[in-house]
Amino acid sequence: MQLTLNEVGLSHPRVATILNNIALVYDDMNDKKAGDLFKGVLNIMVQAYGQNHVDVAVVRYNLGAFLFANNLYERSRYQFNEAQRIFELFLGNDHPDTRLTEVALEKLHAFVK
Repeated sequence: MQLTLNEVGLSHPRVATILNNIALVYDDMNDKKAGDLFKGVLNIMVQAYGQNHVDVAVVRYNLGAFLFANNLYERSRYQFNEAQRIFELFLGNDHPDTRLTEVALEKLHAFVK
């Protein structure tokens, strides 16, 4: 990571991808640091690519899953809805990422009516 950081700087999508992977590890360990990392990654990706990019959708999905696991259902729904919108726009309704997000929203609906 240090080599990439030195080469391209903190606000580069390659660094964000590495941070996203680190956040996934923290999330697997149920460590709250994951949420802050996902939010930082989302900020970098949006700055680099804008709101409507598949990489932004991936991070939104990851953040939504983190928020869901921490019982922050309304915030989770927003992230999942945005991820689904972007996936549908660029990948279509039948893509596995779109379907995965749809399933997440269905599970979320069971918790929040």
